[in-house]
Amino acid sequence: MSKKRILFSTEWSELFSGYGIYYKKLLERLYSTGKYEILELANYAKAGDPRLKYSKWEVIPVMPNPHDDHGNSIYNSNPLAQFGMNAFDDACLYFRPDIVVTIFDYWYSSYMLRSPFRNFFKLIWMPTVDSKPQRASWLDTYALCDKVCAYSYFGKRTLEEESSGRIKDVTVCSPAVDEDYLPSDTKEALRKKMGIPKDKNIVMMVCRNQMRKLICDFIETLPILESFLP
Repeated sequence: MSKKRILFSTEWSELFSGYGIYYKKLLERLYSTGKYEILELANYAKAGDPRLKYSKWEVIPVMPNPHDDHGNSIYNSNPLAQFGMNAFDDACLYFRPDIVVTIFDYWYSSYMLRSPFRNFFKLIWMPTVDSKPQRASWLDTYALCDKVCAYSYFGKRTLEEESSGRIKDVTVCSPAVDEDYLPSDTKEALRKKMGIPKDKNIVMMVCRNQMRKLICDFIETLPILESFLP
């Protein structure tokens, strides 16, 4: 029996982003079984990057080589090119996947359902559902997938309830604790090591520098937050 062929649409498993790390662990685990043929379509890998040749599985970079003027002109002409839209059909034609896996927001991956090769692969999508209500057009799109997963039980409930049952049996795929993570010193020891006074409170916000993350709004609320701190 031939191995199942799985195409993963990723940011790139070599990146230290949340998506990158999640994909890295998933790909390594599946690759180690020896049961699958794997192709990674990496949205933020550039052609010619030396890291590509050291990958255990085949990686197709979506971004052109910086010196490829023609390729960059085509890439920059379509805002969805950064999500792999220009490269996806070619990757399908080359790899002929049985399964396509994408773990992204709606606007990253909806084009896959319009691919001329859609009838030849099963689509597994884990959209980022971190708020409600979801847009009706998003729910309609997810309902066309062969399998939908969620990062949390909140996401599972939201998809199942708001789609009125059209999205069924959503599987929760929350990541486990990273095996590379090791607890370090206590908070007190870290404060002493970093020279941070005990009476100073630290407020952190972990996110990308994007307008929709409302970073400016967060900074403006700091005086209000301070009023609640001891």
